[in-house]
Amino acid sequence: MSGSDIRDILEIGKPTANDNVPRKAKPTIEKRPEGISRELYSLIGGPPPASLLQPTYKAKFTTKKKAVPWALHSFTNPARSDDLELYHWIRAKEANQKGYPFCRFDSPRDMLHYTNDEYDNYLKDHSWSKEETDVLMRLCDKYDLKFTVIADRFDVDPQRPRSIEDIKERFYTVQERLHEIHGQPYEHSFNKEREVARKHARRVLFARTKEEQEQEDYVAGEVQRLEQQRAKLAKERDHVRTLLDQNTQQQQALIPLTKKKGKPKDPSKEKKRKRKLDKEDAEAKSKMLPGVAVQSQMLSNVKQHLQSKSFKILNELGIGSRPVMPTAAICQRFQVLEHSITTLLELKKAVDKMEVEHRISQKRRRTSATG
Repeated sequence: MSGSDIRDILEIGKPTANDNVPRKAKPTIEKRPEGISRELYSLIGGPPPASLLQPTYKAKFTTKKKAVPWALHSFTNPARSDDLELYHWIRAKEANQKGYPFCRFDSPRDMLHYTNDEYDNYLKDHSWSKEETDVLMRLCDKYDLKFTVIADRFDVDPQRPRSIEDIKERFYTVQERLHEIHGQPYEHSFNKEREVARKHARRVLFARTKEEQEQEDYVAGEVQRLEQQRAKLAKERDHVRTLLDQNTQQQQALIPLTKKKGKPKDPSKEKKRKRKLDKEDAEAKSKMLPGVAVQSQMLSNVKQHLQSKSFKILNELGIGSRPVMPTAAICQRFQVLEHSITTLLELKKAVDKMEVEHRISQKRRRTSATG
């Protein structure tokens, strides 16, 4: 019995080309670790793909540049009086250069020396003896005006110790007098009081506690904030001045015009008054709403951020938020009242800001005075 007969009995079709294709292997499912819920493990996901992994090794150093040759070269310093010969490593191409390249930084000191006659005539000082002055000048010449080292070596009279400020003051005073005698300009000067005050301020600054430093940082931040709001405050002040001017004009408009007795009316003044009334009537008509509207709708609305405060002031005065009988005269006076309240609130806001700025400036002044 052939294979085809067996397939016919079992009702199995003929093998096709697709039956020879190997089946794909099922992806391996990693087992969820113990102690981690299924939801958390599904959010975490599997291991990251290999494409996202960054290499941790350094790339091999590859360069095609040739190594620069160096040579051990001897040199002498022209600033020294002896012929001391030293050695240093330099590039081979610089070995043929003559001279010491750093000798250009050896600038000569602008320092003059005095004679006995010059000291007796111009340089005497009741607080400094000639011996102390001579030692000071020798040390300044020897240690190249390193005043910290000079003060450490200066021990002529142990009963009268000299501070760095005293040594500086004496040296610069002598040099200034000598340059004046020789008719040469001298640009250097020294102020002992200012130097002492500067060092005292530095010591106070370094001796600050953490609380004082935080307080100073807070004050500095407030000052910076106030400086940033300076333009905004100036704009608000201009707005308040505009409100005050408008309030004054409205109050003047409410003053009734009294007729003067005993004087004839001037026709030109009557024409001007008529033009003014016509202008006010035109402005009133321009404020009217289109269509049928009540008188109270012509009242100007208070700013949104000032409504609650304005209503509170009206309640304290025993007046409602809107007039009960909104006639033209009542609406006009109510509008003047609302404008006055708005001006009052704007002024109060400006005064509060100025008081805060004043308190911060006083606090900063006290802090600088105690420091």
